[in-house]
Amino acid sequence: DATAHPPTDVSLTAVDVTLTDLSPGKPMNLEARGALASSRPNIRLSGRVTPPSDTSKGSCEQLKLTVDDVPLEQLLPPNRPGEPQLQGRLTAVLQGSAPTLNPSQMMRALSGSGTVKLAEPMVANLNILREVFRRFAMLPGLVERLQAKLPPEYQAKLTAKDTNLSPVDLSMEVEGGVLQFHDLDISTDTFRLAGAGRVGLEGAVMIRATLRIEPVLSAALVNSV
Repeated sequence: DATAHPPTDVSLTAVDVTLTDLSPGKPMNLEARGALASSRPNIRLSGRVTPPSDTSKGSCEQLKLTVDDVPLEQLLPPNRPGEPQLQGRLTAVLQGSAPTLNPSQMMRALSGSGTVKLAEPMVANLNILREVFRRFAMLPGLVERLQAKLPPEYQAKLTAKDTNLSPVDLSMEVEGGVLQFHDLDISTDTFRLAGAGRVGLEGAVMIRATLRIEPVLSAALVNSV
């Protein structure tokens, strides 16, 4: 994937592709499947594709992509040692269409919707709650003061290296090169983040969300302030 920085290598095995209704300049049926980081097929793609020609840039209709239990780290660009990394097992069903197969225009022309589920999610090398508290720059030493007021089991939660998340179930829409989601819900045993947002092709991310902290931590935070 040359659009990632640095470029990402993705290996797909056990590939099986079937094309039917072949006719120049007309839509043909596509059925494909393969295995990504698995010994069994776990990715399926179907739809109607019109190949590019001298008079047309081609198109895709009735596209459906199904991803079944794929390790997320196999799809994301590799991280440097010690950097935060989202991990988990991805299951997704996405449907859409693209009025052009021109590589420079296809992503912006793509439209569709779908659902994404993430099982066993974890953010490695990042304690999200501790990082949130550190962002209160107007309150120097807040994290250290907060830790002193907490029971030992909660102190351990603030010093943990990674953040284990509850399973994620997200619906989304793609239009004009922008991915939008309306039901973001990410939670752990200490906080819950709920809201909506969007991700642009250029990588810009905008999220509006509410962070709710469980009662023991919330009370300790108030007392520390």
